[in-house]
Amino acid sequence: MNNVAVLHITDNGRKIADRLLELFPGAVISKFRPDIVDVLWKENDAIIFIMAAGIVVRAIAPLLKDKKSDPAVVVLDEQGKFAVSLVSGHLGGANELAKEIAGILGGEAVITTASDVNNLPSIDLWARDNDLIIENWDVLPLVGTRYVNNGGLRVYCDIPLALPPEFLRVSDPRFADAIITNKRDVYAGSPRCSITGEGCSTEACRVKGQVYLRPLNLVAGIGCNSGTPLDEIEAALQTTLEEHNLVFSSLLSLATIDIKGNEPGLRAFADKHGLTLQVFSTADLNTVAGIEPSEVVIKATGAIGVAEPAALLASGDDKLIVPKQKKGNVTVAIALKTVRSAELGVRNGE
Repeated sequence: MNNVAVLHITDNGRKIADRLLELFPGAVISKFRPDIVDVLWKENDAIIFIMAAGIVVRAIAPLLKDKKSDPAVVVLDEQGKFAVSLVSGHLGGANELAKEIAGILGGEAVITTASDVNNLPSIDLWARDNDLIIENWDVLPLVGTRYVNNGGLRVYCDIPLALPPEFLRVSDPRFADAIITNKRDVYAGSPRCSITGEGCSTEACRVKGQVYLRPLNLVAGIGCNSGTPLDEIEAALQTTLEEHNLVFSSLLSLATIDIKGNEPGLRAFADKHGLTLQVFSTADLNTVAGIEPSEVVIKATGAIGVAEPAALLASGDDKLIVPKQKKGNVTVAIALKTVRSAELGVRNGE
């Protein structure tokens, strides 16, 4: 935790707060006032309250947004007997924080998240640790409840990725609780259902409520004319992905030739979506085998191509999943990046 605030009410609470400096030397310790909680909420990764839980609940209730952005909240009694993980137990780190505090104070961590008390891996933490983006957070509570009730999570995964024992791999996405794919429609091309006679995309014969986990494994090679605006680059890439049944949320990075590295529209597009932009020299691009040379590109840059070889160099792979697509002033090619699994190490994203 980088920024931690500790709030107390009594003198005994202050003594506990001072002991917490062993864990968080830079923590800001303040006497509790309802009006300062709002400021601390915005500035800190975690807030530790040493007081009754009821006071804390009333103070933070208007500030709660969601588990992806709320700071970790841990509540302690003023004797340090119990450290209660109250808010953002998983992604925010409150569960681990409560355990660390209990260890320092000789108390007991109180963890109430269902997966933890049932000794099951947390879906959101496992997704984060494996660079997977949860697409439909609204479905996660339903899937999580089913997971705890069943003692296992049925997972369809079309990339090489190690699953914990509690995640049960299934070969058909219809029967999955969680689907790991960069495909926009994982059911595209599925045979018609023998029961309903409909395509599986009708949801007539699949598990109700499926959470999608998107791997960050798409690399887009981009070539563009000078002065091409952000909107045109964005539209070209979006269209290319849609036409090839791929999702934008799986996009990891962009790649281009070095002379386009400071192209305003391309740079603005990368910044807007938080994407890294890798650039390669003409010499580097010309080392890539299997590229059909473009006379137009050779004349303009000296490189045999831009979008295709840049995508391959940035991905570390030797083949494209989408060859170059010309969209107005923009050329796009897509390759798969190697995927890091927390348990497997580095594997190819085929």
